[in-house]
Amino acid sequence: MIGNILKKLVGKSDKKPKEESKSEKLAENLRKKSEELTQFLGDKMESVREEYFSIREKTKNLRQTNYDLGMKHLENGHVDEAIIRFKIIRKFWPDVVDAKYQLAYCLVLKEKFKEAKKVLDELLSKNPDYDQKAHDLLDHINSLQESTNA
Repeated sequence: MIGNILKKLVGKSDKKPKEESKSEKLAENLRKKSEELTQFLGDKMESVREEYFSIREKTKNLRQTNYDLGMKHLENGHVDEAIIRFKIIRKFWPDVVDAKYQLAYCLVLKEKFKEAKKVLDELLSKNPDYDQKAHDLLDHINSLQESTNA
């Protein structure tokens, strides 16, 4: 009974301090976890940002890299690999006329005359003043097709 009177005078029960300490611990744990999450997300965002700029820098040279690789493959006799490179350029950078010519040339080497003729027709219809070698290659394809049909 004296314990109850003291509790009323002090205004606190035995249970309240325990509950407050539990809620304080919970609040502190939530605060810590929130700080950890914020730090984690900040680190990840920085990592994503760095990766984005790295990829962006690498893609600046992608067209030229593919062209150079195509030419290197062609020089080394790897015509199929060269065709892949020039087709990539044709797909993503259709204004690169030199790649179209090189693609047509490679296709002629693989005796894919119909496909090569289509590429050259596309090239010369948009760029009639392109290098004479494209006109010569087209004439060569036409003469091969005429001799085959004769």
